[in-house]
Parts: sequence; C-alpha cells; structure tokens
Amino acid sequence: MDKVFSNPDVYCVRVPFVNLGSGESNCYIVRDGGDCLVVDPGAANEVGMRRVRNALFELGVAPGECKVFLTHTHFDHAEAARVLFPEGTCVYVSEVGFEERSPIRAEAARGLFVRRMLKMGATPADAEEYSRNDYEPTFLPPGAFDYRFVREGDEVHVGRFVFDVVEVPGHTLDLVCLVGRDGAPSFTGDEVIFGTTPSVDAPFDGEDALALYMEGLGLSGDGPQRLALWRSDGKRVFGASGMQSERFGEKRFFGSGGRQLHGPRGARVQEPDELQLGRVDARVQMADGAVGAGVHERDDSQPHGVDGEWLQHVHWTLPGHGEGFGGQTLRSRAADIVSRKLRHCDRMVATARECPGIGGEELARRSLTQKDETAWRAAPSISRYYSMLEAFVGVRYLENQGKLRREEVDGTWRFYAC
Repeated sequence: MDKVFSNPDVYCVRVPFVNLGSGESNCYIVRDGGDCLVVDPGAANEVGMRRVRNALFELGVAPGECKVFLTHTHFDHAEAARVLFPEGTCVYVSEVGFEERSPIRAEAARGLFVRRMLKMGATPADAEEYSRNDYEPTFLPPGAFDYRFVREGDEVHVGRFVFDVVEVPGHTLDLVCLVGRDGAPSFTGDEVIFGTTPSVDAPFDGEDALALYMEGLGLSGDGPQRLALWRSDGKRVFGASGMQSERFGEKRFFGSGGRQLHGPRGARVQEPDELQLGRVDARVQMADGAVGAGVHERDDSQPHGVDGEWLQHVHWTLPGHGEGFGGQTLRSRAADIVSRKLRHCDRMVATARECPGIGGEELARRSLTQKDETAWRAAPSISRYYSMLEAFVGVRYLENQGKLRREEVDGTWRFYAC
C-alpha cells in the first residue's frame, strides 16, 4: 500500500489480475475524517483481496465502514466488491453497468458476440473461444448492497470533499470517472492509462463505441480534452463536441468554439474563443515534483475569465492502472491513444482498398497484426480476440464515417473501402 495523495488521504493498493498477461489494477482508498471510499477493489483473487483487506486493517477501517465506487464493471476493477464487502455496503455504480452485468444480460451478450464473430469470418470454434475471452464474470447481486446508481452530474462525498461524476463511455458503456473539487484528485479508471491502449467494448445495443470513446477523450475532432481543464469549484470549463445518445437520454458532451456549455449540475459556463486546443495544449504541463500514482497538471499561463471567474487549474489524476502517464500530461496521453486508434482505422481502410471484399478476420489479421496466416493461428486466442474486437468496433466507426462499407455474402461480411 502506497500513500499517493494527502488532503484527502489517498492510498493505492496494487491488485493483480490475469488476462492477456499478468497485470495489476489500482485500488484506491480515500479517507477524510471518519469517511472511507474504496475506488475499484479489483479482481477477486486471493493475493489481491488479501492486499486490500490488509490495507484496510492497517488504516483501522473495517470493510463494513467503507463506501465503494466502481468506475466500471470489468472484472479487474469490480469483481472483488461482492466478496470483500458485507451486505448493505453503499456501492456507487453506473446503472448501465449494473444491468449489463446481470447473468441473463451477459448470456445474451455472449450469444450476440458469437454471432458477430461468425459474421466477421471466425470459425465456430474460434467464435466460441473469443466469446469466452469477451465474457465478464462480474455480477452484482440485486439487493445485496445499497446500490447508488450514478450518472453525469451526481456528487459523491467523502468527509469534507466532493467529487463530481462524469460519464465517459467507450472503453465500456458504463465507465464513470470521479473528478475532485477543491484540489482533490480525479479517478479516471481506464479512460486514460499509460503503457497500453485501452480496448473498446462492442456494446450490446450497437452504439458506435469507438466514436463515444474518442469523443469522451475530446480529441476526435477540434474540441479540447474534456478531463483536462476544470474550474476551481469543480464545474467543467469545457468538454468534447456535442453528442446525444438514446441510451443515456441527454447530452453528456459539450460544445466548443464559444457555445454555451452545461456544467455537472446544469450550471452554464461560457467557453472563451481564445481557449482552443492548441493554446490549451501548450499551457498544460507536468509540475515539478509530481510523485506517486498521479499526474500533476497545472495551468501556469495568465488565467482567462470564465463567466467572470478566473480559470485556475491544479489537478491530480489517478488512473486505473500504472503510475501516472510516464511523464506525459493527461492531454498528451489521451492524444496518443486517439492517434493509435485512428492509425488502426486508417490501416483497415487501406487494407480494404488493397483487397476489396476482404473478410473481417483477414482484415483484422492484415491491418492490425501484420501476421501471416500461420503466425495468426499460432497466436494465443486472447490475442486474436483483442484484434477481432478492435476490428469490429473499428468497422462500425468507419461505416458511420462513410469510409468503409460491408456486404453480406454467404453469412459473412465482406468489406470495401469507400
């Protein structure tokens, strides 16, 4: 257990998990006064749960005295919740994630994923194997906890400190971040992490998840990065370009270029025209002496007025994996992630142009792995699964962008560059 922040006190516990390889996720314990919030307790394995229990014991906190916040319901973040904490524990979670992770819904999603992989050209055996890799074992038993379903604009209180809930769907549809006010840190889950590029789920209901993810990062168009700049009172100064989804029923992203914006509680702030992406990017930088799991981002330029207030930004970001962003700012790391996703999409279009009528599996193999057939078959199934998932969400994005089209031939999809 490492202490990574003071006022409020935040401790990081590394919780191991096994998936494509072995790794660790970050479980955060936030304390102020008599309040304790556990953010993402991690995977339900013996080593990880022992680490979390020992950390709580060292801090003198019983599991039943904690509240729990789940950034999303992937197993490496949420699985241990149902084992570590007693019935009646207050658990903050997106209602989308709660519904998605019910056994009935999960089984329906598994069947849909198999059918999608068959359409992409996978063999029946491979499609079943990919679905096992895609399957998430995290189920939150109805009635077991005091569930508090959170959405954009809600607040979570820990002692004297207030955190705003921000929806950032894409990596998963249910991903929510906590953004601290008054100098408290933010907890971003897997929205932005260093060392690997987050995967993007294939949503059950057919949303363009890659577009949602890049809009959430705020870098798929000309809009500024939505988690990078906040007012000192916690109100959002600006976010990504406007989008609306029937699933969530209201706009979660906000306009650029001087349009009125809506803050978390319906507060309206005006984005000055001069605060555009290039200017902002030049002003946000690593502060000297940043340590621990966080990245300290600071606006050192002359502050600009926002609704008559001065824009001041000093903020720590605590990611779901790793120890910050390797010397990068939140913005630059987000830009790298978007750039990588778009490069993958460009390669898919180029491959479809070179091989008109290419199948989905061959498209994934040629454009994303550059492997020949023998090397592809020799790769671990979970590695091939991630390539197929990346190709599937990329195809949906490219179709919506008018860059790729598909035709169904003998039960499988064939792809053509537009």
